[in-house]
Amino acid sequence: MGQSAPKPSPRTQRPARLRPQQRRQQLEERETQKPLTSTEHVRHRQPTLKEQWQAKREANAAAREANAAERKRRREALHAALAVQQRQDDCEENGVNDVNHSSQRGGGGSDSDEERLRHAQAEAMLTAAQINAQLAAFQALALGNPDVDQDLDEAGADPASMFDGDAALTVALKVAKGTGWSLGDGNDDEAMASISVHSSDYADEELMQGLDDLDEEIERDFQSRIDALQQEMAEHRRQSLVCLREHKDKVAALQELQKAKQIEAQVKQLLNEHETPLRVQIEAQQAMIAELESVIATRKQHSFAALRGGDKPTALTQLKEAKGFEKQLEEAKAKVATLEEQKKKQLRSTGEG
Repeated sequence: MGQSAPKPSPRTQRPARLRPQQRRQQLEERETQKPLTSTEHVRHRQPTLKEQWQAKREANAAAREANAAERKRRREALHAALAVQQRQDDCEENGVNDVNHSSQRGGGGSDSDEERLRHAQAEAMLTAAQINAQLAAFQALALGNPDVDQDLDEAGADPASMFDGDAALTVALKVAKGTGWSLGDGNDDEAMASISVHSSDYADEELMQGLDDLDEEIERDFQSRIDALQQEMAEHRRQSLVCLREHKDKVAALQELQKAKQIEAQVKQLLNEHETPLRVQIEAQQAMIAELESVIATRKQHSFAALRGGDKPTALTQLKEAKGFEKQLEEAKAKVATLEEQKKKQLRSTGEG
């Protein structure tokens, strides 16, 4: 009917229970018999919050320097392109005027008029091609830094409100802090111990970071405005070509060229009135100071070498040149001091606001 329970085996047939000491010894023997493998993991020290903050500041400073150099190169390229376009405009307008004068003359000059018209159309087509190439280059250079855009998005920045004083400063400080402020795994005590509890120790640094980020945003907005005007100017030039080639309407072509010249004059005025950030001006002056110091040292070495060689006129000339550069060096140092004072005033006024 039912199954009987299994009979327990006698105690003499059971394996002897190991004592704790014997079990530890057995485990040690097993460990020693295992093949050696590189399973050791070294725990690296997590960077403290202060070290993370310092590393992010250095990275942001390097990015700002690269952006400033890129903006300078872009502005110089834009000035050069505007100069080339000005010369091309003069040539194109002269060609259209020649066509107008030739069309007003009657009689047997039809071959000459036709030749000049073809010449003017060829120059206009060449100008259009160069403008399109320049616009493509400007658009490629005007592409912003995606990391900065991502930081602004994460900070909740609205591009339309970036010029509001308090809102802009708040957003800039959020961007300056970034996303690398998390504490390391298991290093909370160490990180908190290495951070000053006084926020005033970092107030000026964060405010300067915010001002630098605002400079970057203003520069990008200014460059976008310049690019828009460049596109509008190119559109007027294209309409001028259409009027000249397809509709044979020289008056409308001249009007479109005049509109393009007005926009070009507006671009030049904006470039002249645009105020370079104080940080960029200070960096440029410091680079000039380093270059002047190198030139002065070289001139003095040449002067001493010429004097030892018995060439007193050359030594005197080199020494005079060094003195002249020293005057420029003093002016550059004074300008840097003035810019630094303006930057401090800007910092104080922004902090008080």
